[in-house]
Amino acid sequence: MTTPVLGGYGLGMELDHDGPQAVFGHSGSNLGYKAMLFAYAEAGKGAVIMTNGDYGGMLIDEILRAIAAEYGWPDYRQREKAAVAYPAHLERYAGDYSVGGLPLHVTAQDGKLFVEAAPLGPQKLELIPESEERFFMREKDSTLTFVLHGAAPVAEISFFDFGRARPGQRIGAPPTP
Repeated sequence: MTTPVLGGYGLGMELDHDGPQAVFGHSGSNLGYKAMLFAYAEAGKGAVIMTNGDYGGMLIDEILRAIAAEYGWPDYRQREKAAVAYPAHLERYAGDYSVGGLPLHVTAQDGKLFVEAAPLGPQKLELIPESEERFFMREKDSTLTFVLHGAAPVAEISFFDFGRARPGQRIGAPPTP
């Protein structure tokens, strides 16, 4: 199940053999529950967390950060991040993207950016700028990096979640300036 078959996946498991330790995992999400399995392939350390609520993803992340702190895991460590002012022209970031086959919707509203995606939970989350390209979420240890090419609308993104970067592309036509 942990032998790479297609992209970053084995037979049902997400794989990451590029980090300091090889890891595998699988998340589950449906109406009314969220679940996560995360483990180190060689070390025999891991966790399985199951919640019975649509907002369970945030709880799962908090529990994984506590486990990482307690047991010295290199993944899921709490990181301090510094916010900067929102960049100009937020409309160039807004749009629909696909990351690993999952839809991700970014909107610009009242001078801020927001993201909506099923794995993040049922509500939209504010994207807090770390730089002109990189944004984080308060509720989840995830970042969204927009690949900028001058003032043109963004066509590529990178979503960093569960210890690895996942490339993404804009779906459909970019907004007209």
